[in-house]
Amino acid sequence: MYTKKVMKKLILTLFIFLLMHSNFAFGESGWITKKTNSSSSNASQDKTDYEEKLKKLKSLFDRNLITQDEYAAKRKEILNAGESKWIIKKTKSKEPTVTKKKTVQTVTVENDTTGPQIFVRKTFVANQNQSVNIKGRVEDDSKIVSLTIDGDQVAFTNGDFNQTFYVLPNGQEVEIIAIDKFNNKSKTIIKLKRATVQIQTVSIDKLNPLAIKAPLNNNAVALIIGVEDYENTFKAAYAKQDALFFNDFAHQSFGVPRQNIKMLINDSAKRNATLLEIATWLPKIIKENKTDFYLFFSGHGLASNDGEDLFLLPYDGYPAILEDSALLRNRIFESIANLNPRSVTVFLDTCYSGATRSDEMLIAARQITMVVEEQEIPNNFTVFSASANNEIASVFKEAEHGLFSYYLMKGLEGEADTNDDEQITNGELIAFIYKNVSRQANQTPQLAGDKSRILVQW
Repeated sequence: MYTKKVMKKLILTLFIFLLMHSNFAFGESGWITKKTNSSSSNASQDKTDYEEKLKKLKSLFDRNLITQDEYAAKRKEILNAGESKWIIKKTKSKEPTVTKKKTVQTVTVENDTTGPQIFVRKTFVANQNQSVNIKGRVEDDSKIVSLTIDGDQVAFTNGDFNQTFYVLPNGQEVEIIAIDKFNNKSKTIIKLKRATVQIQTVSIDKLNPLAIKAPLNNNAVALIIGVEDYENTFKAAYAKQDALFFNDFAHQSFGVPRQNIKMLINDSAKRNATLLEIATWLPKIIKENKTDFYLFFSGHGLASNDGEDLFLLPYDGYPAILEDSALLRNRIFESIANLNPRSVTVFLDTCYSGATRSDEMLIAARQITMVVEEQEIPNNFTVFSASANNEIASVFKEAEHGLFSYYLMKGLEGEADTNDDEQITNGELIAFIYKNVSRQANQTPQLAGDKSRILVQW
């Protein structure tokens, strides 16, 4: 039989063995209890909370309650916080576990001191009814007792709210305030604004000289003059553009061969240079009783002080000394008539009132209302004029042409052919020009000549 002393020694040895090789330890009561891995349990709980926060954040973003930038910033914040927590816990787990005989549990009740979180876009743009739907969400650990937008109480369900607001013409800022049961308050300011109204621009048809193609007329001749950038006075807006386009219409609509077209643009249209072409080039190319001659002029015109003479202003002309520096209209007509062409058709996008296309006065003391006498023209002449002698010849800014020139050439595309017989008479063309020009300006296009004469056919 073992002695009591030996038995005690054996029991003690067995107890120490069990302590070292088992998962049991003394509890508070002194009994042997199974050890639990509290740190593992806490870590698992932390991980669940961490994933739940990310899931909530993604839900707010998917519902368009926060912007992409706000989502990215908040996600980074959660990830950084989580990373830090896991590192701390991992370090603590390596420390040796100290078993205490007694554990005193302390429960701390914390008061909520943080206001609710408000998730909402910073800017809302009005719809066609000039209103917006302010959609958002509020969240808090405690009960939310009040939500106001611009001072008005707003209902919310499970944190979601949706309120319609009228947007003032100049827009406005509204304040959103959320309060929880502990009287913690949060607020944010959002902007409401009107959408930018896009004014529909009027579509202006571009001129198309290729719209019709008249047969080539080897006996047709054209002199085209366009003066926009004057040397000694104000510019005539778009006059160069008018002349360049009419060059193509002369070929396509009137059948003038390219080699029979003479163009004088800006500084090539000086007074003496123009007179030289009339005196030397025209006699060589115009055939008596055979040639159909076309003259186009776009630029400034002026009448003499007594209103009896009309002048076309060349590139180097001086409005103050017309008789000595400008082109007398009757003299040009007379020089052409003396060559006895079969027909002469003149297009003058100018006026004689003394005002420019952009409303400057070529002669400061000149009155627009001065009376200008009508002048007779030779028998075989047809003269289309942009306006009456005491009116201003306007521009068509959107089309970048003189108003008269634009509709003249639009008519020559075939639009003036009102009866669809593939020919345009003088009467049809002036009617088309007058209808369109007079609707846009106080300007009355004029025709001197035979209205029934066929001008274009194809």
